[in-house]
Amino acid sequence: MAHPPTIYIYISAWLSVPSIAKPASELGKACRYDTSLSKRESELVILLTGAKHQSKTELTIHTKEAINAAGMDPAIPNAIWKHLLGDAFSLRSVQKHVSPLLDTDRERAIAIFCGELLETSGVVSDQTYQSTRGALGNQDSVLVEITSIVGYYTYVSYTLNVFRIPP
Repeated sequence: MAHPPTIYIYISAWLSVPSIAKPASELGKACRYDTSLSKRESELVILLTGAKHQSKTELTIHTKEAINAAGMDPAIPNAIWKHLLGDAFSLRSVQKHVSPLLDTDRERAIAIFCGELLETSGVVSDQTYQSTRGALGNQDSVLVEITSIVGYYTYVSYTLNVFRIPP
């Protein structure tokens, strides 16, 4: 599968250290294209991550992807832009402004899991873990995929922000 040109925006910054660029690119491919998540679910995770880290470039790129390639209702990325950017990010805001716009219990569980993971910088409650795991068919592998996407796109957001890479 060909990668969209946008993936190379941040890889160009990484190329100054090839020993980091190559494995980072491979991890990005795995997180982006090789998970069991639907494109829409993956884009939701990426948008929430970009919002938490105030990466307007990440949000711009993935808002287009979410709407055009994943068929996401534009109201979802619009709510993320309006209510979750940077310091406004919280699990409560995810629950109030994003969850009601989602179509399935699975999507809502993913959003809540990501919201809590991002708000706490890596800790989710036992209740969130168990309810999300249940909504995902009791598969820890899907939780690993979601956590990996959050981690990878945190790295991407940091890169875009540090090097002030425009959308």
